[in-house]
Amino acid sequence: MRQRIRKLGTAKPERQRTAKALRSEGEKYRILVEESPLGVSIIGKDGHYKYINPKFTEIFGYTLEDIPTGQQWFQEAYPDREYRKQAITTWITDLTTSKRGEARPRTFLVRCKDSSEKAVYFRAVTMETGDQFVIYEDITERNRMEEALRESEEFSNSLLTNSPHPVAVINPDTSIRYVNPALERLTGFSSAELIGRKAPYPWWTTERLQQIGQDFQEAMRTGAQKLEQLFQKKNGERFWVEITSIPVTSDGPLKHFLSNWVDITERKRTGERLRELAMHDILTNLPNRRLFKDRLELALAQAKRHDYLTAICYLDLDDFKPINDSLGHENGDQLLVAVAERLADCVREEDTIARLGGDEFSIIIQGANQLQDVVLVAERIMDCFTEPFSLNEHEAMVTASMGISVYPTDAKNSEALLNHADSAMYSAKARGKNQYQFYHK
Repeated sequence: MRQRIRKLGTAKPERQRTAKALRSEGEKYRILVEESPLGVSIIGKDGHYKYINPKFTEIFGYTLEDIPTGQQWFQEAYPDREYRKQAITTWITDLTTSKRGEARPRTFLVRCKDSSEKAVYFRAVTMETGDQFVIYEDITERNRMEEALRESEEFSNSLLTNSPHPVAVINPDTSIRYVNPALERLTGFSSAELIGRKAPYPWWTTERLQQIGQDFQEAMRTGAQKLEQLFQKKNGERFWVEITSIPVTSDGPLKHFLSNWVDITERKRTGERLRELAMHDILTNLPNRRLFKDRLELALAQAKRHDYLTAICYLDLDDFKPINDSLGHENGDQLLVAVAERLADCVREEDTIARLGGDEFSIIIQGANQLQDVVLVAERIMDCFTEPFSLNEHEAMVTASMGISVYPTDAKNSEALLNHADSAMYSAKARGKNQYQFYHK
């Protein structure tokens, strides 16, 4: 491989912008976690806590020194032996049996450092590295309020008025009897606009009108319900709420429904980010191995249905380690980002590019009618390495070796196709690198 590295006098503007953008993205994610209204922890695959954010300590009182390991956390948080055993069993079962390593949301009673007890909503996801990313939401006050409302038919108007959570009182004919200030603030609609209005209500979203209406009628018919709904404000902004509907009766007949809302928009956004982190490479934002396998299974199903070819290109940078060692890991990371950008310019929107780890990338080429279609894409990919890469104040030449396997001629299942493409890639390296090779049996 021909490799050229030379010092540039001034960093090219476009590379400066890329470096700045990378730093900016990293800072955004750090701030997102540090300033999150939800507690966050990262637990290493060895069971040790690697990080907790300020909100975690605010909720529980514990620091990293207090709970260095998951075992210590379970000892402190669940002093009752039987309850601790139940919590551990539930946690492990959820993470090992749920799809894509994302545990079901759970609520546990946790003992805090000051010996108080809190009800906490947990959600966890296993990352590609094997670490667990966990979010925590303190729902103690909400649970107390809901419990108080269930226990007493006569509720205090002052409680509703001063509640931080939106509350609506609905009559049996669906007309609105009362809304509290928190609901007015959240939706943007005043009580004057809402009192006496019947379903459908102005915060229902048009495209989900039928489904929301069905959920509402079911709650009215069967009694207490807890649902998550996507609503819209008066200004059109969308938001997510968790609604608990409680029927209030008097000697049998239904008097009205008490609808207690919790704004869970931030929880939903955090959940989406968790799923994104679990399925994408953090450095390049490309699909990771997990998402790549999902996409490949879907691509093969479509190829079988429509009777066309699907190819897997397994690409490995030639002699990446010397560049990484000589220019530093920061420049090595920038090179991987730049490679990802060039590869994206070589394929169509419906194709998939993934970073499988290190300096290995894989591309799924869908909908090829003939082998020549795959060859054309392979040539474009190899051509994208003919120009040097600008890395801050350096320029680097790097080439790649690539192996290609094709469905259905080489194999008909994803694992075999990926193995064949990997084998063909090593053949390309053995033949001198800087080239591609199709798999041959």
